Order: sequence, then structure tokens, then C-alpha cells
Amino acid sequence: MSPQSDQMLTADDQAFIFEATGTLIVFGELGVEQKSIYIGELANKLGERFLTAVTELEAAKSARDAPKTQVIQQYMTNIVGYCSRLSKAFNNANSMQSCRCVDIYMRLLNLFLGHLTTDNSFLLESVRQLAHRLVVCLDSELIPILPSLMSHLAAVSTDLDSMNHLLILSHQIVAKFKKDCLRSGVDFGAILASAARLSMETEPTPALRAQDEAVYRNLIYVRRAFLQLFYTSTTSDMLSEIATGQLFNFICCLTTAIKEIFSFLI
Repeated sequence: MSPQSDQMLTADDQAFIFEATGTLIVFGELGVEQKSIYIGELANKLGERFLTAVTELEAAKSARDAPKTQVIQQYMTNIVGYCSRLSKAFNNANSMQSCRCVDIYMRLLNLFLGHLTTDNSFLLESVRQLAHRLVVCLDSELIPILPSLMSHLAAVSTDLDSMNHLLILSHQIVAKFKKDCLRSGVDFGAILASAARLSMETEPTPALRAQDEAVYRNLIYVRRAFLQLFYTSTTSDMLSEIATGQLFNFICCLTTAIKEIFSFLI
């Protein structure tokens, strides 16, 4: 595993190896302590490589070496992806909690979030995929980190495609944790309002579709994801909490929801 582009194993091959190794550890006849140690060693190695890559990326950017910068960025993205694949070893019978690996993944997530900035927006998709995995693997252990997770993701989810995926993740979180995720301090009203404003900047007209099919589809997807999250928030008894946030955000969300509902009915 290195940032060099001429590796004998592809990134997909390496991801499979991490998943397979994790599965052997978790489902093997090792004791809980040993499972935690071995998973921790793999995770620590990934974290160390990531930090080394951060330093190398800064040097490549300073040298204005665009090809090397691109290679290192892909390498860092792959590392986050390997952490996601490693987490697939866990299931209900051998959970992250029972294997004492929760803290290991919390440290990894905090590490990656600390480097997810507008300058490093290339990390967005891989970090978001890791977040999806942790929502599946964890229960209340994830709630304390939700505000940091969602604020970091929201800060770089500035276009239609990334906003659509942020809404999908938000829907997954709300559907699982319901009111508990609000008590963590996450402002889903602000996320809904941001999505509403972004989706209302352009109308999905036939002219737009003829001009740019991708933008047209992303606009439709964002509006659909917005309604799904708004509906789930309402059925999860969260609307009153969202309404107690910034009044402008709530009015923006409600207006957009009504407009979108009527657009589907007409």
C-alpha cells in the first residue's frame, strides 16, 4: 500500500484484502481482546499512512506538482475506503461493540474529519461512505460525534450531487436514531434549508434537460431526497424541534416542501 500508481494490486484488490482480513479476524476463534488488537493494528497502520500522505500532499502542492498531487489524493481516498471495507467484517453476531472496536473507528473518523476541508474536498465521498457504514455498525456510540460529522460534511456539500448524498445520509441517520440524533445537537433544519435553497436556484425544465442532462437529474434527485428527509423528520416527531431552530430555515423548508408536493401532484 503506497501512493505509487504502479502497484501490482489495484485499489479494489487491496480493499478486498482488508475486508477479507477483517472477516478472518472477527469470525475467527480469537478472543475479544485479540480481535480488538488485530483490528486496531490494521486501523493504526491505515491512520499512519494517511497522516504521511497528508504531509506528502502539502509538499506536492507547494511544488505545484499536479500529477503527484492527484496520485496522493487518490491514495488518501483509497485509505478511507479501506477503512470502510474493513468495517464490513462486523455484523449483528460479531458487532463492532462486542469486538471492542468502537473507539478504533471513532479515532479514524475523527482523523479523517479533521482533514475534510474545502481544500481537501476530494475526501468527501469516501468519508461519507465511511459514515454510512458506521450508521449501520453503531448505535448510540455514534450520536456524540454526529454534530462534528454532519457539520464537516455539510461544509463541503456545496453542489447538487453532494447535497443529494448528504440528504441520503441524513435520512439514514434520522430513520435509525429519530429524536436522539436531534438531542446530539445536529441541526437538520439547517441541512434541509440549505438543500431547499440549492434546489430552488434552478427549475428542472425541458430546456435545462436538453442543455445539461446531469444537472437536470441531480436537481430532481435533490428535490426527491429533500422530500424524503422532510417526510421522515415529520413522521419521526422531529418537526417541532426543527421548527424551534432558526425561523427562516423552517419557513424555507416548509415552503419548499409544499411546492415540491404540489409539483408531483400536478
